[in-house]
Amino acid sequence: MGSVRLHKVGELFKREISRIIQRDLASPRVGFTTVTHVEVSADLKHAVVRVSVMGDEQARDTTVAELNKAAGFMQHLLGQRVTIRTMPQLQFKLDRSLDAVYRVEELLDEIHGRKATDEDTSDEPDA
Repeated sequence: MGSVRLHKVGELFKREISRIIQRDLASPRVGFTTVTHVEVSADLKHAVVRVSVMGDEQARDTTVAELNKAAGFMQHLLGQRVTIRTMPQLQFKLDRSLDAVYRVEELLDEIHGRKATDEDTSDEPDA
């Protein structure tokens, strides 16, 4: 199967899994979750669903564990919504790439804050 088709299938799964989590998954232990990427294997037997979860580390771990527990239920709903010969087994994993983005932004803000402070002190007249 071509990589373009796998990408399209992954995007379709991403959209539908997001809807399922928002509308059909009634678990209080699932926090605010965003599906960031779905990687489908070439044989369509497995799909790794990357999710970003708001909250502390415990909330993230709990949410991913709950999503993996509900994977069978979500596969069933996905099978009703998407016409595909083989429905892949879903595995949810935490996507930490947004954490890296936030950390880089914090560092850049810190650097820019220092530059502004350094420039402010250099304008002071010598006594």
